[in-house]
Amino acid sequence: MKKVRLTENSEELKKFQDAILSKAHAQRTMLGYLSQFVTIDENTFFDGDIKLNAIELFKNKYASDFPSYLAIEKIMELVDFSLSTFQTLIDKYKLFEVDQYNPINQSAPVKDFGIYAQSPEEIERYNLSKTVIDALKSADHVITPGLQVRDTFPQHIKCITYNRIKNEFEINVRWILGK
Repeated sequence: MKKVRLTENSEELKKFQDAILSKAHAQRTMLGYLSQFVTIDENTFFDGDIKLNAIELFKNKYASDFPSYLAIEKIMELVDFSLSTFQTLIDKYKLFEVDQYNPINQSAPVKDFGIYAQSPEEIERYNLSKTVIDALKSADHVITPGLQVRDTFPQHIKCITYNRIKNEFEINVRWILGK
């Protein structure tokens, strides 16, 4: 079935971008805390369980410095590493759900946030809106200049809106979708 792109859902796009930024910030905070105690290879650190990978890094670094009968949790405590603080940072990192998030690049592929006219009725309304806008643009030279005149057209013609910022007529997405 044919569909026509009407506009972009900017609110959903902003939420998506905010989630990526929040997840990246949580990641940097978590790695910043951990890197005070161990050296992190970001290429392999996020493979598998983050907490287990951190414990393995501690074992590799501090096992030879302490007696073998000490538990790794006790060794972490002795070097002033708080496992509960680290768990809180992990939880914050996992709180932000982003599909296909790449922790190395701290990014994710951008999805399509478009709003589309899909049914035949919606496409017909879209075509009508475009026709009205094209007619108003072609008759622009006979319309009295000024915002007040242009601003009154959409009050009488439901299929269009007037964007005061861009100073131009636009399709009325809400009317096209029947909302």
